[in-house]
Amino acid sequence: MNKKLKVAVQLFGHLRTYRRCYKSLQKKLLNRYDCDVFIHSWDRLEHNSQIWHQVDEDAKNHVVTQKDIEEIKKLYRAKKILVETQDFINFDGVIFNISLTGQKYMTYSMHMSNELRRQYENDNQTEYDFVIMIRPDIALNSTFSIKTYLDYMQFNKKSSIDFVHHATKYEVEQRCFYFPFQSDVFFLSSPSIMTEISNIYNHFSTFYCDFPKLYKNQIPYPEVFFNEYLISQGISPAYYMLDYEIVRANPEENKVLYPRGLIKRIKRKLKKKFLKFT
Repeated sequence: MNKKLKVAVQLFGHLRTYRRCYKSLQKKLLNRYDCDVFIHSWDRLEHNSQIWHQVDEDAKNHVVTQKDIEEIKKLYRAKKILVETQDFINFDGVIFNISLTGQKYMTYSMHMSNELRRQYENDNQTEYDFVIMIRPDIALNSTFSIKTYLDYMQFNKKSSIDFVHHATKYEVEQRCFYFPFQSDVFFLSSPSIMTEISNIYNHFSTFYCDFPKLYKNQIPYPEVFFNEYLISQGISPAYYMLDYEIVRANPEENKVLYPRGLIKRIKRKLKKKFLKFT
């Protein structure tokens, strides 16, 4: 059944640690389905805007060259790729130590990777069964199986499958918010729903600027804004755990999203401590 499914894989955002991640994506996902890859990224390997975690200085200063772009096209066998310069968005403000400018660039990159897919569909009369949105700095530690999510997606035609670190709830001024941590980095849906999700770029001010002002106390996590947008469009996000990690330049800062990855990280730390004292 897997080979019959035609899947569009949309990579968005800064390329970051793609060289350490692309093999896992190929093995665990791209080679299992009839996949076409579409990439939107930026001409710096890492961003310069304010972020909550430490950023590698060399990556911030690394310019993505035409040679890099040709390598990326070859590695991913990309149908379309667009690399742009971040010089056209400027938003004042910071949410959870993340600049609003950086957040809007993120939604723009989602939107453009989706537009690349839609252009290809129109030009080649191609239709996809499913679309996956994922960042280039994500490494899959387990095989990705769309079959796992088929029953729910058939049950709820207007749903997205969001792969999260964890999901919890907290209260802001008597309202209980559901916080799906990292729900905006890796998700699966139908092509039409993915287009609706990607249109968040055109509603950025409403959900990332106006919506938080409804509450005197700060809503600390931008994933809440992303989630609020989905709900406003009638999309039902379903949160699933998956064995993957966000790969940082410094492996100690990797965001591990499932017990297997966490165990690997703990073993790595224990090994270092053991070597230190031997």
